Amino acid sequence: MVLKCAVQLGIPDVIHKHGKPMTLSELVSSLPVHPSKTQYVHRLMRILVHSGFFSQQNLNGINDDQEVYSLSQSARLLLEDSPLSMRPLLLMLPDPVLTKPWDCLSTWFRNDEVTAFSVAHGRTLWEYAGQDPRLNNLFFDAGFLNYKIHPVLGTRALIELHP
Repeated sequence: MVLKCAVQLGIPDVIHKHGKPMTLSELVSSLPVHPSKTQYVHRLMRILVHSGFFSQQNLNGINDDQEVYSLSQSARLLLEDSPLSMRPLLLMLPDPVLTKPWDCLSTWFRNDEVTAFSVAHGRTLWEYAGQDPRLNNLFFDAGFLNYKIHPVLGTRALIELHP
């Protein structure tokens, strides 16, 4: 979720467009963050650095106020204009519509529904996406436009490409 937040705030793109590592104050001033929340960006970046998506260096080796942030190789996959961008997939996977079925998994085991998604939402994933333009756009952006999922044993699925 922290990585999704970073992408939604545009952190990878802001650092990339800056052209060199950014100080925290430069980064904060470039982000669409409410003034009352700027003090928390440091915590967000600390998690992202620890996760390996960003690198942190101390310019003078002594004072923390000269820390600069740069993209790791992994974060380059999150750039909006990258031809290999994983950004749309990252925005799709933790979507609440897609995570709610995991909360219904034990219910699925106890009944005869075909998928946990249908337990959570009362219809198949594709029926839901067909009626929800937002979710449909998430799938389209993530590259799943020409796919059809066939449930097998309830939780596994065969994914078939339709040209």
